Amino acid sequence: MKILWKGDYFWSMNTMKKCFLFLLTIGVFACTDDTDTPTPQCIEDLLTDFQTTAACEGDNLASWNFQGDKVYCFAYGTCTSVGIADIYDENCTLICTMGGTAGLTTCNGVPWEGNATNEQTIWTK
Repeated sequence: MKILWKGDYFWSMNTMKKCFLFLLTIGVFACTDDTDTPTPQCIEDLLTDFQTTAACEGDNLASWNFQGDKVYCFAYGTCTSVGIADIYDENCTLICTMGGTAGLTTCNGVPWEGNATNEQTIWTK
């Protein structure tokens, strides 16, 4: 059995304090602010309908940042027709349709390519 001398006692107390502070610091910095907003209920409702009618592998729903807003892109695959994508805002208002036989690549008169960022896939068939 080891007897703690006065010097050993202080060393062990300082070590325990340091370990506690280290673990506390790790705990504080391990917590992150989850800034992802949940998918609006009306988009979830549209997704339910989309899933029942999705015919092609590759049909998907993704969220994007576009013109300073979060938008939702329901992309229909190309197995039955030319690929089409319907773009909705967070209030489920259809703001544009891209693709199709006309090959539209703009939304609200703004090119999608280079202006839509931060794609996050929500669902894929």
